[in-house]
Amino acid sequence: MRYFIASAILLPTIYLSFTGFMKACRVDNTDPIHTSKATETPPTTAKKDITPLRNATELTRYKQAQADWADSVYQTLTDDERIGQLIMLRAHTDKGAAYEASVQQQIESLHAGGVCFFQGSPQRQAEVTNTYQQHSKIPLFVAIDGEWGISMRLKPAIIYPRQMTLGAIQDNGLIYNMGVQIANDCRRIGVNINFAPVVDCNTNPKNPVIGDRSFGEDKLSVTAKAWQYASGMQDSKVLACAKHFPGHGDADVDSHLALPLIPHQEARLRDIELFPFMALARQGIQSMMIAHLNVPALDNSDKPSSLSRKIVTDLLRREIGFEGLCFTDGMEMHAVTKNYAPGKADVAAITAGNDIDLLPENPAMAAAALKAALSEGILDRAELQEKVIRILKCKYALGLNKGAPQVALTGIDGAINSPEAEALRRQLYQAAMTLVRNEQNALPISDVAGTKMASVAIGASAQTTFQRTLSQYGKVTHFNTSKEIDPKILPALKGNDIVFVSLQGISRKASDNFGVTQATIRFLTTLATQTKVVLTVFGSPYSLRSLDSVSCVLVAYEDNRTTQELAAQAMFGAYSLTGKLPVSASDKSPVGSGVGFKSLNVLHTAVAEEVGLSSDTLAEIDGLATKLIAEGAAPGCQILVVKDGAIVYHHVFGYWDYTKQRAVDSTDLYDMASVTKVMATTPSLMTLYDAGKFDPERTMGDYLADLRGTNKASLPIKQVMTHQAGLTAWIPFYKQTITPKGERLYGQYRDAPEAGFTTQVAANLYIRDSWIPEIWRQIYATPIGAPTYKYSDLGFFMFCKLIKEQSGQAEEDYVQRHIYEPLGMAHTTYKPLEKFDVSQVVPSENDRYWRHQVVQGHVHDMGAAMLGGVSGHAGLFSTAHDVATYFQMLLNGGVYGGKRIIEESTVKLFTTRAAGSKRRALGFDMKDLGSSKVENVCLGASDRCFGHTGFVGQGVWADPAHNLIFIFFSNRTYPTMDNNKLNTEQWRAKIQAVVYRSIKERDK
Repeated sequence: MRYFIASAILLPTIYLSFTGFMKACRVDNTDPIHTSKATETPPTTAKKDITPLRNATELTRYKQAQADWADSVYQTLTDDERIGQLIMLRAHTDKGAAYEASVQQQIESLHAGGVCFFQGSPQRQAEVTNTYQQHSKIPLFVAIDGEWGISMRLKPAIIYPRQMTLGAIQDNGLIYNMGVQIANDCRRIGVNINFAPVVDCNTNPKNPVIGDRSFGEDKLSVTAKAWQYASGMQDSKVLACAKHFPGHGDADVDSHLALPLIPHQEARLRDIELFPFMALARQGIQSMMIAHLNVPALDNSDKPSSLSRKIVTDLLRREIGFEGLCFTDGMEMHAVTKNYAPGKADVAAITAGNDIDLLPENPAMAAAALKAALSEGILDRAELQEKVIRILKCKYALGLNKGAPQVALTGIDGAINSPEAEALRRQLYQAAMTLVRNEQNALPISDVAGTKMASVAIGASAQTTFQRTLSQYGKVTHFNTSKEIDPKILPALKGNDIVFVSLQGISRKASDNFGVTQATIRFLTTLATQTKVVLTVFGSPYSLRSLDSVSCVLVAYEDNRTTQELAAQAMFGAYSLTGKLPVSASDKSPVGSGVGFKSLNVLHTAVAEEVGLSSDTLAEIDGLATKLIAEGAAPGCQILVVKDGAIVYHHVFGYWDYTKQRAVDSTDLYDMASVTKVMATTPSLMTLYDAGKFDPERTMGDYLADLRGTNKASLPIKQVMTHQAGLTAWIPFYKQTITPKGERLYGQYRDAPEAGFTTQVAANLYIRDSWIPEIWRQIYATPIGAPTYKYSDLGFFMFCKLIKEQSGQAEEDYVQRHIYEPLGMAHTTYKPLEKFDVSQVVPSENDRYWRHQVVQGHVHDMGAAMLGGVSGHAGLFSTAHDVATYFQMLLNGGVYGGKRIIEESTVKLFTTRAAGSKRRALGFDMKDLGSSKVENVCLGASDRCFGHTGFVGQGVWADPAHNLIFIFFSNRTYPTMDNNKLNTEQWRAKIQAVVYRSIKERDK
């Protein structure tokens, strides 16, 4: 193949900038069509074929075979069939059988060379493609206009980011990967040409037709990203198509409606508009689409560029040296049809130098006109042969010489909506997030303790995914308003330290000021005078032209559940921000803006495949959870899995109770029961150990003066924490306050608080305060058994008092200050009804034996209830996300969000199996090495796995061997704690086993 020869005018444009382009590309240019790795050396030759050949001899043989096949086929064709190869028809799969049959008839009668599909479904398109291919003498080009994937036309299919979003990404390898994935999706449904990427430099914010379809305004970035996208597709046997030559980025008219004027002088056109096309022609782009534009500097005849021989043949073919296929833009577009009749326009397009007449307004008239033009000599026969041979060679390169391909019709949806594809989609959006300004160092938020936060979603009538995700990292008060701003909101925001403002429903139109109203601008300006404002724009970066007054701005580019989730996570440093603005948005927001920051390694969401798990295997949990509910093991549950700091599974099932009135929600608060031991008491003891105020090597009496003189004083703390101290399992204190029939004994309770009755045990139920010292008396008086393993609550009753004596604070206050607030665990607390509405707390039981009411928002455990709701063994309430945060901190060695919470050596000491124990660490439960049966954890868990279960139905486990967290929440005790199916059927362990199997399945 010949080298690219530039004219004297082109030399400065190409060669002086090409090094920068190649550096931006980050590709292996020894074979620019087929690889994207290694060096930044410019290519010496540009391959023009989609084939992974490396050996020169093989390449020569391939070229000869390709040419021989194309020539042999050409010789068998009639003139009608040759002309047919130049025509690509419109096709849909959402218009019914009659329409599909009419397209098939056109394919047969016109001998069409290809079809371009529009709206429909992937499954139906594959079916119709098979039919069309069977009725074509020469296998068809099958095209789609899929700039952000086949989802641009077909549903259901994964929607990849638009090119403006991709323009913010700094790792262009991600864009290559997207090109590969989109090509795979195309091939899976029989598509062999994708009309992408757009390589127009969008230098005009008012551009009505390109806009976010462009990678941006910088020619080097646009070219590099376009090449990565294109080469990813071409490496995967799908033709890429650079569009819209000679450059549509500075138009202010939509060519679908009229003919846009590009008024620039030739020097400017060559420097900006033409640059990406020239560079990609040299690299080996396989096709280009010629736009309908009026470009006087290149052709002053007022012809659309698509019909201009000066532009297509003289400039693109001869001067630039492009050897790939040339497609017209859609010939149905008004930029052409307003001034050219069907047939006449098609002849003009082909004689201008285009190879394929795309979507002729009247295909039959187009074919007839082209045949007449051939007969009259208007269409040169040699040029026709050149075009058809070029088309046939391209079909050979796509493997169409082997006959009409047939698409496998099973498993299509699963293939194009795979977990791997979704993982890539999330990576792309994450890499694009652009922190344009961060003047007050507002982000990332690393210290939520004592920080009062609120959010305002402008343009959203209900709480958004962005807002819900913010709440997972701290307590945030949420407001929603229209773009005209509710006047009540501004006063309500006073006193907040940070207000997260999100702009939703952003317009793509400059005429609408990109959806930013004057009311919004005034609101943001005023709000900034009273608090720190963090603004997130879920839409066009051009909207920033009205937002220069805001000191902290994150651009998320698009508005969907994924971008909202990722943006909220970014606020708290869940991942690094690296995006850069791809366009000049305002005086304070020039192209390339982006300050970014490094990740604080806090919890975030991910697709299982990103961290080495199998989504398909994890999906089996859904069936198990549904079955356990159907069998009455619990009315509902939620399950959360964290791997390598990423939440890869968090699903909810069922309802709060069997009336099915209230569905389980991921933000629900649950009674943690005995999980309190490892989430409140044990971490409190760990921080006291760090402070030198507690040592598990000492005895209980060393820290609790009340125990001196009792049989508990000499108990080694280690034995108590590992349940080997011989303590009584539990004492049913509440039974001493009722008759055998459950009737309350006289004088023990009141329905409202009064002197001597201030200890609340349930709604409108208060017990005599004198029971608190009586509980302690009975605990101290219990006998001590042999020092063998026996699970007991009593030691953790005493640890609660120990924590208060050593810290000077009640346990609920101490753990809140030292653990929950630094971790942002705003939904973890004792006595939840003091902070949350009862509607946020899952009921634990319909108590018919003591309290005679639904227990909701009050601790289920009877002993903890009689102590006022706070104890060392029970009483805590939390959400699954908060629990995951705490256990991730432990897996991180005591660090979370860039802050040290507990010393690493202390975490290791308390979470390591105690000497001589087959089941316990200090406070934590572990896998039972003394049993071969599935009990508290599944058999697949490592011996280092630590955590705890809760009586109400919880199971929480962290496995350092796999950096894995498994959380199971349920209220299996509703309506009665006598329902023990969750335990007898070992549902928690069964579900946990699936998580471990997902690791093994992925490893395969």
